[in-house]
Amino acid sequence: MNATMVASSTKAVPPVVSSIQEVQLAKIRESKTNPRRFFDEAKLAELADNIRQHGVLQPILLRPLPEGEAGTYELVAGTRRYRASKIGVLRFTLTFTRQDRS
Repeated sequence: MNATMVASSTKAVPPVVSSIQEVQLAKIRESKTNPRRFFDEAKLAELADNIRQHGVLQPILLRPLPEGEAGTYELVAGTRRYRASKIGVLRFTLTFTRQDRS
């Protein structure tokens, strides 16, 4: 197997820092660019019951909301867990929060 490396003159992507924290659901906004629009309500209710019993086992991924109020975030991944957490009457959820280091 041969591997070929290609040099590029583009700039490197700045490193990203992620931290695990609890964030209020009220401070999270769903992304308008998420291609997924339909969520099965029965499956969301089932996930909400599971979250009530066990909590959020896999954090959702957020980034600071561009041009948003300080302390607000945009949802990057985990829309089902986010919506089920709201149904499950949680006020906070476990998150990975990405912050650019530029």
